[in-house]
Formats: sequence, C-alpha cells, structure tokens
Amino acid sequence: MKKDLSIVIVNYNVKAFLEQCLIAVDRARGDLDIEIFVVDNASVDGSQAMVRKRFPDVNLIENTANIGFSTANNQAIKAAKGEYILILNPDTLIQEDTLVVLKKYLDEHQDVGAVGCKLLNPDGSFQIASRRSFPTPWVAFCRIVGLSRAFPRSRLFGQYNVTYLDPDTEAEVDVLSGSLMMLRNSVLDRVGYFDEDYFMYGEDIDLSYRIKKAGWKIIYTPLTNVIHYKGESSKKSEFSIIARFYSTMLIFVGKHFEGRYSFLLRVLLKAGIYARATMAFLWQTIKSIAPPLLDLAIVLASLILSMRIRFPHYPLARFSIVLPIYTVVWMTSMYLFGAYQRRGNYHLKPVVWGTMFGLLTNSTFTYFFKQFAYSRIVVLISFLLILMLTSL
Repeated sequence: MKKDLSIVIVNYNVKAFLEQCLIAVDRARGDLDIEIFVVDNASVDGSQAMVRKRFPDVNLIENTANIGFSTANNQAIKAAKGEYILILNPDTLIQEDTLVVLKKYLDEHQDVGAVGCKLLNPDGSFQIASRRSFPTPWVAFCRIVGLSRAFPRSRLFGQYNVTYLDPDTEAEVDVLSGSLMMLRNSVLDRVGYFDEDYFMYGEDIDLSYRIKKAGWKIIYTPLTNVIHYKGESSKKSEFSIIARFYSTMLIFVGKHFEGRYSFLLRVLLKAGIYARATMAFLWQTIKSIAPPLLDLAIVLASLILSMRIRFPHYPLARFSIVLPIYTVVWMTSMYLFGAYQRRGNYHLKPVVWGTMFGLLTNSTFTYFFKQFAYSRIVVLISFLLILMLTSL
C-alpha cells in the first residue's frame, strides 16, 4: 500500500541521538501516512534493543557488519512504499513542520527531484554543508587553494558551499547534504539509488549529479530548519575520515568527469585532491601531537624551574635521573586519565586528575628511593606549576 513518505535512517553507535531523532520524527508526522526504516550497521551500543522497545512500529533492519552508508540506505529504499523518500541522519532533530513543509514543496513543484532545508549547528549557526556545488575543476581549485574560504561572499570563488547566497534565500543548487534530503521515489527508480562504491561521504554528490543530469531540479529552501549534530553519526579516527573523504572525490572524478573534461584538467584536479589530502593529514598530525608536546614542555619547564628554586647552586646534571623519571610519570598519568583522547583535549578534568596522580606517584617514588628524597619539595613545587599552567 502506497505511503506519503518513507523515512530512512542509517544508524551506527549513536543510540542517544537516534532516540531523540525518532521522537522528533514522531512529533512531526502530523496527518502524513509515513513509514520509518532504521538500518543499523552492527552497532554495539544497544541501539537495536532501544528501537525495538521504544519504537515497535519502526522497520528495523539489523546488519551483522558495518556495510557503509550507501548500501544501508539502499536496503531500506528498495523496501520503501512512500511517494517520497527522506534520507535522514540519526544525529538530526527535525522541526514539527519539517516533513509537511518539504512534502508540500515537492507536491507543488513537479520539476523538482529533491529538496533540502536549512541545517543548523547545535549553537543555532548556519551549517554551510546544507548546500554545495559539484566539484568541477574550478570549484575544486578554489576550495583546494583556499579562495572559497578567503572570499566566501564572491560568486566566482565561493561556489563550493554556495556561501555567496544568504542562508535565508531559496535557490536551485547542485548538491544537498546527505544528512537530510527528500527525494521523489520515482526519480530514484529512474536514476538509481546511492552508488555503493561510496562507503561513506560523496554518495550525496554522486546521487545529486545523476538527478540533475536526468533533468530534475534540486532545491534548497529555508522554509524549515533542522539541527544537525554534525559528525556524531560518523565519529572515528580523523585520519580515517580524511582518507575516505578524499578517496570519494577521486571516485567521483573518475566516474563523472572522464568524458567531460580534458585529460590534463583531470590530472590537475586529481593532483589537487592528493595535495589537499596531504595537507589535511599533516594538519591533523600537528593537531594530534600539539597537546602532548605542549604539556611535555610545561612539565619539563616546571621541573627545571622548581629545581632551580629549591637548589639554585646545583647543576642540572645532578638531576639527570630524576628529571626524565618525573617527566615520564606526569605525562603517563595525564595520558591514562584521558587528556589526549579526542574528547579529552583541552578539558580540565583529565589534566587535573592526571597531574594529581603524578604528584602521588612521584612523591611515593622519593620514599622508596632514599637517594632522591631531597627532591620532595621539587615535586610539590613542580606539581603546583604543572597544575596551574596545564589548566590555563
């Protein structure tokens, strides 16, 4: 039996977000005849049990492995009976009018194949990934060399995220975010579903490209807003994210630009993608090692300063054993308390607990090794300096 709307949500280890997403969908259904699919990619956080218990009417598809975003979406789309299909991330919160507004838009604009709306960050700011342009050689060049970021209001340079348009301006665009896009089921039957060569990232660009190529319009409308906790449904190693993102760009270029642009342009575009990926890897490496390197400098400086305060006439060579041992203990303590985990960086709690545990360990060390007993005051002064500086 035909439905007004089929909602497809692919979930991977974001149970709390998924629950809130489904609650928001239920509040927004109004008089629409909808069906909801949750495709779970082998989550280990109890997402499946939560859906079965809290939302028994949801069609739950449980995969035994993480088969990727495209393939998981296709599983549900093939079974969907809705006139329209809403692709929705679990880390989104739709408004109570979102479903009705987007469906009405497609009802009234028969030449539109897909529609999306304004995505907001949790703080209420506009999420520029709400709309994008195809990564043509010029658009990609502006993105790679930073022109799109330097001149976001320029129609010539700001095409990648269409930043030259006001977020409250309705517009025909090239690409909608895969976190929320409503499509005609009939259009998907014509152009095909998500390309399963894309594990994650890029599949929205590929599908949008095929929809536009088939003659349908893609519209961004600000008539409704959706909060998107960007990245919550795909948290993993930053290096893995970078690798997948840029590999999808290479797949897209190989599939769709082969006969459209010259060999030289394609080579330059691919070279730019590799260059941008390399820069992203280097920057992420710097970001990853910066916190421990900064803390290491603070620990060493604090120890040396405290030694100078307590023993101003002793040469540093006299502390050649104590200095590295105390340093390793404090750095290890902060690491064990989570200071260098993704969520621990620049948070006070792991730093404070790690510093205090380091104090206890180093103080105990001086009791068991009497030849270093003179350094207990050094340990205390160092602790105060480390705690103050790392907290700052």
